[in-house]
Amino acid sequence: MGKFERIIYRAGRTLLIKEKAKRVRVKGEKRMPKMTLTTEKVWEYNLRLAIFGLTLLLNTNFRPGDWSIKLTFEKELPIEEVKAARDKCMRKLRDLCKKENITLKWILVPHVAGKKYHFHLICNQEVPYALIKKAWTSGHAIEKSRLWDNPNYYQLAFYLMHEARELRDLKAESEEEIPFTKRYSSSRNLIKPIGDKEELTRCDIEAEPKPRKGYIIDGEVQRYENLINGMPCREYIQVSVEEVSRYRKSSRVTMATGERMPFAKLLRKAYEESEAYRGIQENLFDSLNI
Repeated sequence: MGKFERIIYRAGRTLLIKEKAKRVRVKGEKRMPKMTLTTEKVWEYNLRLAIFGLTLLLNTNFRPGDWSIKLTFEKELPIEEVKAARDKCMRKLRDLCKKENITLKWILVPHVAGKKYHFHLICNQEVPYALIKKAWTSGHAIEKSRLWDNPNYYQLAFYLMHEARELRDLKAESEEEIPFTKRYSSSRNLIKPIGDKEELTRCDIEAEPKPRKGYIIDGEVQRYENLINGMPCREYIQVSVEEVSRYRKSSRVTMATGERMPFAKLLRKAYEESEAYRGIQENLFDSLNI
């Protein structure tokens, strides 16, 4: 009988939950025969992983009010110049923020409409819009919208990653390689939580999922089969209905670079920054009293 596991990722005020068959090897057991997987199935599976990974980064590192900006080109450019413009912009934006003593966190997603490229930039709101416009000199920096109040940004990740289909189609039709080997790129200071694992039975994974106390299930429960063994899998997201999330188990995170950092240390730093900001506000209000 197959064993199952639940992996819980604490990302901001959300819990990203993945339930799947547990990989167990029994001594002396023969390997499963090799399966021939179609390129389409593999691509769709990798797309699912990319959406999950991008949602994890967005929910953990960004909040309502952060920037969602479209970086366009004034004219159609060859792919070498598109890549050079991207690198130049992020270098300049990083230097401008460093000069102003501003922490910069970003995610950049490439897209193509017809044969004309553009980029979607997700950036923290502490970075002034004027700096972003100053850094992007190849066209226009268009503010699409701010990130919404719901702390679950799955729909944004879904939209950004499905635009990768056009890049894939362009690559299939063209003999030249496109410059984007990754679906998205990000700054090295983004936090990536490490999941907590729990044992499950098949009955657990086939029953309807129940939200934890203080949470609701946001969106659909996505069910699919493992490409190799055909076992049932599912993913869903729970959102805290309280300002302070109840789930406290997770204490490990990694940076985008892969470096591990204790979650408690990050929380303490965020708390100290919020206390300092609150002190500034109180002093400001005291000075306004007549």
